[in-house]
Amino acid sequence: MKTQHIILALLTISGLISCGGQAGSAQKGVIDSYSGSVFIDGKPAVTGIEVAAGMEIVTGEGGWCDILFPGKNIVRIYDNSQVVFTLSPDKELILKAGNIGNILSDLKEWEKGFIIETETSVVIVRGTVFFVAAESPTNVYVCCCNGSVDVKEKSSGKINALSAAHHQGLSVSLNASLPAGMLYHGDEDMDILAAELKKKIDWKKIGGLTDE
Repeated sequence: MKTQHIILALLTISGLISCGGQAGSAQKGVIDSYSGSVFIDGKPAVTGIEVAAGMEIVTGEGGWCDILFPGKNIVRIYDNSQVVFTLSPDKELILKAGNIGNILSDLKEWEKGFIIETETSVVIVRGTVFFVAAESPTNVYVCCCNGSVDVKEKSSGKINALSAAHHQGLSVSLNASLPAGMLYHGDEDMDILAAELKKKIDWKKIGGLTDE
């Protein structure tokens, strides 16, 4: 897989991310699977539902939900999270709280990239394995798990280029960014997502996402 990039422009911060890949109409995902406390627009989750504009997914303690998008792309919404899918021309989803794990292997449906927004950031996803955590209203954690990610800070315009075969994290606040270790997730979490797409990750190679 060619190394691709994610551009993260910090505008307002609070975690975010997206992905998916499989059924559903162009640029629209479907609820593929879930476990535990998961609510869609205030109602209990049901598999097979197509993600619609304005849809809000909320997970409780121990709950999680997988969204698949066309082209073998997946986003897992972990527990205690809140995500709104806007599916508008300028963005695809908003992560209001919690953590999201993502594998974007094919984004030809999105010529400008898959766009995600938080209260302090905008993320343009162009393909990779990555993880995002909304740590607080003013701090977001981004991990380039396998591949390459560009993180642009709002305050200074500085671009942090992350490229890794095995997890390179960055903690970004409104005023600064600092290197961070592997937090909130591990190899197994991303391997599970890759398996859902019938793919595997070579943790010794940048851009190591391949078919099984």
